[in-house]
Amino acid sequence: MLSTSDIGLKLGEEPKIFHDLRRTAVRNMVRAGVPERIAMSISGHKTREIFDRYNIVSEQDVAKALLKTQRHLAEVGHNLGTFMKKG
Repeated sequence: MLSTSDIGLKLGEEPKIFHDLRRTAVRNMVRAGVPERIAMSISGHKTREIFDRYNIVSEQDVAKALLKTQRHLAEVGHNLGTFMKKG
C-alpha cells in the first residue's frame, strides 16, 4: 500500500488519484518530445480519443508551437507573417 509520502501528499493537499498522475505523465512525456504513439503505449491508452483527453493543450503550448513554427520558417527563408502575442 502506498503511503501519503509515496505520492507526494502534503498537509492540506487533496489526495492525487490515478488519473491525475496519468494525465501529468502524459503531458510530461509529450512535452519532453516522446512521440505520442510511444506515450500512448506507456500510459496504456488504446485509442487516440482517450489519449487526447489526457494530453491537455494549454494556451502556452499553442503560443510555443506558433513561435517554433515562425523560427523554423525564418531559418528556411519563408515569411508567412508574424504571430502576435496576446496581452
